[in-house]
Amino acid sequence: MPANIPIMNTLCIFLGLTTFSMAYENLALKKLAYQRFQYRGLEGTLTDARNAVDGLKSNLSVWAGQCAISDVGKHEAFWLVDLSSTYSIHHITIYYRTENVLWEPSNASESLPSRFLGFSLYVSNTTDKSEGKLCVQSENFTMNTIPAILTTNCFVRGRFVIYYNERRTGVTYPDEYSTYAYNELCEVEVFGCRTSGYYGKNCSIPCPDPHCRYCNLETGTCQECKPGYRGHHCELECQDGKYGDGCQMDCGRCRDLKQCHHVNGTCLSGCEQGYIGEKCIFCENGKYGQGCTSICGHCFNGSGCHHANGSCLTGCESGYGGDVCKSRIFNGFTSRFLGFSLYVSDTTHKDGGTLCFKDTNFTLSTIPAVFNITCLVFGQYVIYYNERLEGVTYPDDYSSNAFNDLCELEVFGCAEAGFYGINCSIPCPEPNCRYCHPETGTCQEYQQGFEGDNCKKNEFGTSIGNIVAFTIFSILLINAVAVIIFLKFRRPNYPKDKKKENDQKQEQHVYENGPRHFTDFTVVDENQQYVELNTKTNTSLYQNVS
Repeated sequence: MPANIPIMNTLCIFLGLTTFSMAYENLALKKLAYQRFQYRGLEGTLTDARNAVDGLKSNLSVWAGQCAISDVGKHEAFWLVDLSSTYSIHHITIYYRTENVLWEPSNASESLPSRFLGFSLYVSNTTDKSEGKLCVQSENFTMNTIPAILTTNCFVRGRFVIYYNERRTGVTYPDEYSTYAYNELCEVEVFGCRTSGYYGKNCSIPCPDPHCRYCNLETGTCQECKPGYRGHHCELECQDGKYGDGCQMDCGRCRDLKQCHHVNGTCLSGCEQGYIGEKCIFCENGKYGQGCTSICGHCFNGSGCHHANGSCLTGCESGYGGDVCKSRIFNGFTSRFLGFSLYVSDTTHKDGGTLCFKDTNFTLSTIPAVFNITCLVFGQYVIYYNERLEGVTYPDDYSSNAFNDLCELEVFGCAEAGFYGINCSIPCPEPNCRYCHPETGTCQEYQQGFEGDNCKKNEFGTSIGNIVAFTIFSILLINAVAVIIFLKFRRPNYPKDKKKENDQKQEQHVYENGPRHFTDFTVVDENQQYVELNTKTNTSLYQNVS
């Protein structure tokens, strides 16, 4: 068939009563287009979806490469053009494939009119036609009435223009309809105004209402208000508590429940307690109050507090109380804990041992109920000591007498010398090493008869206080890696007259079946609070040798 046969007696129908003006711009020209099932029987460019928006419509034949052609044997035909932005549309014109022959039922060899029957045209802001507006549905057309060039009014705003047809299995269609669905679109023109807020010829007349977002392109009647306004002529601001597009947005928690700005939602008088920002949204986690400047208290398990009043939603941590869990609660035992010392020794006398920790700075408000003490030493006895000596002035927070109320003591370490590392499973690197550093493996003391640079002074550092030098004589050494001591004060469940009120010194020993390498101590008092200092994360991997 010749490719350039003039169109003969082509029927053109305009749907609607409007007289169209060429002043409106073709918004679809050379925009991106897509079709669901492209015809693959020819070179791809001959049937591409973009052919329908290339501005060419002089040859409405499949061979001319000016039409978008769908595949055969499909039950659905889908084509769309993306206008790239949302525009006000006036009318749409479709040029259907004619093969440049007479468009009438008597010439049905190509059945082209039957393929056009039943189509729908949508304008949407998404690629989903069901979310758009139906501009035309050709249910009433027949082979005698459907035009090859069809123009329809569609006064709507949108971004995507969608052509759709279907021939569903099990659905009965009129006899004149084709068996399968097609889109054979040679040109789709979408005319409208590129600039919102204007109407009329050349889209040059401002919409009459000053707060109108866009209006009817012919009459100027407002169709949508600018954000923050409502009413037939957009003469009203949003009602109290609302703002934004269509007055659909809710104001935040503005102070004194005053109205927010009707356009952008800004609270003009500031925020209620527990809210922040221009729009007064919730405080971020961990903060509350006016301006969200207050920090949540000691909530149980670190949970959050109420954004407005700071109350802990799950209650307070042990040792804290009050409305916002910031008040320390003392049970009478905290003062007894102050000033204690912790030693590791080869004898039951602390004076010959290593001082691992001495409290000199804690107060009732700052001393934690549970904390770890790291002390890299070697010894057999762990000694807890406290004193309230006559003639000595102690801080006001200290108890009058000395106490030790120990409920639990756990000592973790290695039961066999010559090993180091996690689980005490790595042999000391040097073969004649008696025991080595529990973390690095550096030899700390050689076996009898051997000597090394690292053992001349037999020094072992601590992580608390100054370096402590000591010498071990004729002691069965066990290379322990970690020691954790829980020093826990009793609960106040006994009468006051049974307290050890006359004690001036309180000393508690932990006896071991031989010396150990100690690294960590955890001290716990009756407040049941858990605060760790110098915590060793691998403590539980060592053996409990207590």
